[in-house]
Amino acid sequence: MRCKVGDLAIVVGINQDRETWAIGRIVQCVSLYEFEGYQCWLLKEPLISPLGIEYVGIYDGALRPICDPGDDAKDEMLRPLPNEVTA
Repeated sequence: MRCKVGDLAIVVGINQDRETWAIGRIVQCVSLYEFEGYQCWLLKEPLISPLGIEYVGIYDGALRPICDPGDDAKDEMLRPLPNEVTA
């Protein structure tokens, strides 16, 4: 399982290639269920397609959890640049 209950996750895939509208959306995983032999997550808020179709669940394999990096994480944007090398 990629996600666990309560995780925020980003949609990185969807069950059909033509349905790319959900990629990049952020969802929250509420509970796990099985659908057609696949592990799926019930979502806190449904994903609504451009056609107005509501998706209340999504395959676990289509998600990547957004994890807390921890208290000792360092922001790489704030690290000093290496010294410039001159030829």
